[in-house]
Amino acid sequence: MTNDELGKAILDANKQASELFGSSDVKKAVDNLNNIKKLITPGIESNKPATQYIGGSSLANPYESIAFRQAIEALDKLSGGIVDLKSSERGTVGNQEKLVVPPFSQAMLKEENDELRAHLSRNDEQIAETRKGILTVNLKLTRQIEIGHLLQRVHEKTHAQFMEGNIELIDRLIPITTPEKKAQPTPAFLLSIDIRRSTDLMLNAKDASYFADFLDELSRGLANIIKGQFGIFDKFTGDGALAFFPVSFSGTSAASSVLVAAEKAHAFFSEHYKAHRGSFNSILVETGLGIGIDYGDVNILRLSDGLTAVGKPVVYASRFSGVEAGKTAVNQSAYEMMRAADDKLEFEEIDVEIKHQGKHLAYRPKNSPRSELIKEPEWFSASPTSVE
Repeated sequence: MTNDELGKAILDANKQASELFGSSDVKKAVDNLNNIKKLITPGIESNKPATQYIGGSSLANPYESIAFRQAIEALDKLSGGIVDLKSSERGTVGNQEKLVVPPFSQAMLKEENDELRAHLSRNDEQIAETRKGILTVNLKLTRQIEIGHLLQRVHEKTHAQFMEGNIELIDRLIPITTPEKKAQPTPAFLLSIDIRRSTDLMLNAKDASYFADFLDELSRGLANIIKGQFGIFDKFTGDGALAFFPVSFSGTSAASSVLVAAEKAHAFFSEHYKAHRGSFNSILVETGLGIGIDYGDVNILRLSDGLTAVGKPVVYASRFSGVEAGKTAVNQSAYEMMRAADDKLEFEEIDVEIKHQGKHLAYRPKNSPRSELIKEPEWFSASPTSVE
């Protein structure tokens, strides 16, 4: 039964009793019912039963008794047990039946209603906390899924920070452009690696599976070198690799870090090739890595399950990787940044032949960056979860 139906039942009881008698007892009984309705409405809406006495006074007419009882029964059905008519006594006045209801305790009903409100309030707080917890967990899981594409491309020592789901940190360090997010160019060093004479290497291999193993170990080794210098490993292309060092992520030592990565990559290829001589029918001497480096603004995009950088520095780093095997060619913008970072660096000017564009001036590093100038990124060093 709805509140409207309850109200109608009460009004009908009042009308019928008043028409017959108009007594103060009937008016008092109806007032009591109206008071009860006002007090228990919050309890009814919450479907939380409560039991209290209601009372009135003696009704000296069978018709009055029936009307009053009908209103009480209607109220009882609506409240699901909030109102409980107890200890009623029947008597007669003359030839008429009399109903006596225990005294109505408004204070008791108010006390229980207040307790009910407090209980519901506690429940609401618990529900709110539970929902907040669920949302937090869901958000964390969503963020971890979103950064899953990133973890394979950065060093494992940085995973702790990212697995905390700190999307704000990631947004600040690596401004990733998506269809929903406007492009945000970020300055970065681009490192492009080309395996010089890779086709001849493949043809010299004793078996295709040997060459596949050679490339697999080579790609993982190069990736670890780049990631170890706080670079982001973009991809291995089969005959080379591409990586980038955003200043926001790689830190203020990015200029030196990219040079260290290039130096270590050359050394690793020499050792790796020597260790796998048994995989080749003949040992090609004029092979090795050609590495090109450039600097400038790029857009970092999330493509499929990976990250890639887009911009002019990517193009020129790739073209400069056509340098002779075993050499690193640095373009003008990157050279200027490296000299500003470490004035003790020495470079040799060389020419790089670019197809359809002729020869370009490049700078080949002659010494290594000073180790004391190479520092971990500030965001990583400041983290309590950093790992050496």
